[in-house]
Amino acid sequence: MDAFDPDEVRQRLANLGYSEVELRRKWFELPRLTDVLGLVTRIDRAVVARQLSVMLDAALPAAQCVSIIKGQQRNRSVRRELELIEAGLARGLALADALRLAHRLFAAAPEFVGVSDEDVVNALERFARRVERRG
Repeated sequence: MDAFDPDEVRQRLANLGYSEVELRRKWFELPRLTDVLGLVTRIDRAVVARQLSVMLDAALPAAQCVSIIKGQQRNRSVRRELELIEAGLARGLALADALRLAHRLFAAAPEFVGVSDEDVVNALERFARRVERRG
């Protein structure tokens, strides 16, 4: 329960039928530095590539996969990159071409050059392995 005053919390809890409660102060949670600065980390790249490859391998539509992953992201920069991919798919681009629109997420990924939509899953897995190895 959020409140500015401990007495207010005790009063609310008493109205709900609770008594003898211990109150703890909730500390402010700081956002991750990468979220604030808008950085796309190596881990973000690998996670998005893995999630996308698994969903595509499960035969989900590409636009739905990107939308689901975008909804899970806390990092604004990654969300913006996924919005670019989503917009590219909405314009009718092939998935590999739409992935190339996300420069910060899939920066200079040779895995997506000349790739057909059927081979995108394998390309995403190769990309994720390469990013994870760079460690």
